Amino acid sequence: MPPRVNTKRNQGDQNIRKFYPTRKAVAEESFGDSSIDLSTKENMAAKHDKANSAQTAAGESDTNTQILAAIKALENKIDSKSKEIMDKLNEKIDSVQKGLSEKIGGITSQLTDIETSLEFAHKEISDLKQVTDKAGEEAKKLQVEVDNTQKETKGVVKEVECVKDVVFEKLNDLERYTRNYSIRVHNVPNLPKQASPEVYVNIVAQILVDNELVDAAYAHDVEPELETAHPVGRGGNQLIAKFYSRPFRNRVLREAKQTLPRGKDVIRINEDMTKYDYMRRKKALPLMQKLYDEGKRVSFRNGRLFVNGKDVPFE
Repeated sequence: MPPRVNTKRNQGDQNIRKFYPTRKAVAEESFGDSSIDLSTKENMAAKHDKANSAQTAAGESDTNTQILAAIKALENKIDSKSKEIMDKLNEKIDSVQKGLSEKIGGITSQLTDIETSLEFAHKEISDLKQVTDKAGEEAKKLQVEVDNTQKETKGVVKEVECVKDVVFEKLNDLERYTRNYSIRVHNVPNLPKQASPEVYVNIVAQILVDNELVDAAYAHDVEPELETAHPVGRGGNQLIAKFYSRPFRNRVLREAKQTLPRGKDVIRINEDMTKYDYMRRKKALPLMQKLYDEGKRVSFRNGRLFVNGKDVPFE
């Protein structure tokens, strides 16, 4: 049985020979089929291969040189650009660092000033607190003194008020005693504004006689009982007449109260009261009118109200 031939392997060998011919095939292709023997052709082919290899190597060397030169130039350019970038970056960093240093220095200076100010303020506050505490203690002492002074003052004021009341009462009594010799005549007709005391005395005497306010024994001799007389009041129709005798004055008042008619525009005769007694009588008038309407005997003398002969308080 004949041996099996590996057709695939043989076909591969043929493909290799097709793309990679042997030196003999190259020689035959280069120099043709001539009389030159095979070894000579192979030598010549070898030289041809060597020359091609040398030429190829030279070309490759030039190319490598150019590539290296380009790489070197690129490296130099990269180094130059990197140096330029680094210089600018360092310059920027230095500028930023300088600005930050200045700002930090300014902030540090401000913080130092603030700290100094705070220390100064703290010292001032401490001093002020001491002053305030001292002032508070002095104020407390002063308040105690003021309280004591107020207590003493209240006592003094109370004593002064008591003395004032006593003095006022004494002065009012003295004035009242002086006025106990006088009467006040209201609504005097045709009263001259300016005249001598004798003229006013004559007018008062005539009023007493005309209204039968004196006894018949004194009817023709009233003027000697009158010391003086003068006009008073804003209306110009009032007279104050002063008697030598207080009993005589009192009889005139009693007769006037019983005889003279009541009315707004008629002649009225009242006692000449002090200002204090007059204000008290004015205050007591409503009660006096009420008691009078009830049929009681009402009178007001020396600043006091009398009802049926008894002293009645009205304040």
